[in-house]
Amino acid sequence: MLSWKVSDHIRRVYERLERAVDEELAPPLRLTVLVHEVAPDHVPALLDRIGLPDFRPIVTSIVDTFGRLWKLRSDDDLVDFVRAHEPHLPPLLLFELAHEGAPTVAMRRIARLAGLELRFEYWAARLVASSSGSTRS
Repeated sequence: MLSWKVSDHIRRVYERLERAVDEELAPPLRLTVLVHEVAPDHVPALLDRIGLPDFRPIVTSIVDTFGRLWKLRSDDDLVDFVRAHEPHLPPLLLFELAHEGAPTVAMRRIARLAGLELRFEYWAARLVASSSGSTRS
């Protein structure tokens, strides 16, 4: 059972995701939002148990990785991060955006390095354009 604070947090992240997401990334990201507060090592078994093992690679990658971009200090760290997470970088950046509720300098730097700047700014613009006084969480 989730506490009301965690449930409310998940609801707010989900609502922000719905404003920014494109249909290509929607299914795995919706699932990621719902499980991102679960301990990362429990996510694969949870996805198997609920009958969604095909989502395991992308969802576990995002859950394992999100939040790390705040710890990157140098340009070399950013480049290494982009290389290491290239296969799932678009959904990871979109998840980070929905989670934070607004683009950050780190998100924009990673998007630029990965050649995803236009796509990222499109998501950010959709999030901002359709937001109506929501708060970050």
